[in-house]
Amino acid sequence: MIKRRHLIIVGIVAFAWTLLMHAPAANLYGWFAPKNSPTQLVGIEGSLGEGRLAGITSGGRPLLQALHWRLQPLWLLLLRASFQVDTGAPIALRGRIGVTPLATHVATAHISGSLKALLGAAGIGYVPIDGIADGDIDQLTLKHGIPTSAQASLQLRGLNWTLAKPALQLGDFRTDISNDGDTIVAKIQSTAGPMDAQGLAHLNSDGSYDSDIRMKAKADADEMTQNLLHSIGQPDAQGYYHAKTRGQLPGTAPINAGAPRPPPR
Repeated sequence: MIKRRHLIIVGIVAFAWTLLMHAPAANLYGWFAPKNSPTQLVGIEGSLGEGRLAGITSGGRPLLQALHWRLQPLWLLLLRASFQVDTGAPIALRGRIGVTPLATHVATAHISGSLKALLGAAGIGYVPIDGIADGDIDQLTLKHGIPTSAQASLQLRGLNWTLAKPALQLGDFRTDISNDGDTIVAKIQSTAGPMDAQGLAHLNSDGSYDSDIRMKAKADADEMTQNLLHSIGQPDAQGYYHAKTRGQLPGTAPINAGAPRPPPR
């Protein structure tokens, strides 16, 4: 026979759970959100169990907009608040986001949007290239708004050089993202278009990033493509032109800020 005490405990737990699931999400965020966090939720509606918000920002820059969530309660047994989310333009994301006191985790997610929007969300400064990005995120971990580990693949379609009038078509590319120790590495390879291109980009644990993409015009490339490559500088011994970038994510500082930076790997 079930003891009365056990029934009371079950009733209290059920009541507390129902109260929590239906508690206004805006109130819960105001009570429990980390103070001075660079990541902020804007326009919160609904309850913890299900709701929506206008957007997520980090360091003042927009990350996601028009987000709808549904809580996955079983993850609470592992001390992680996990939500199935679906967002709108300019970056569409559908997948699972888990939140712990130390980090945010994205898993089994599909993402699509303009390359310009994705670079802006990552905090990477202006790059005169745009196009459509579409791919899958197996896992992504962010701490204090900075990616620290990732496993993903992206298809970059219809990339174009926006400084040309009209914009110069660069073609399609594939990017495979993984970790090398504490560094996130993106391997970039052209798949179609007027040039042969491949290279690497790195995001380091201190928020610094660099890239070195080598490019060569194909035999049937038009004059504008060839002129763009000539403007980069002198080709290497194999005839490839190297486009190099280096920068720092907003709100971060390199660990060895006063030391000379090594060349891109």
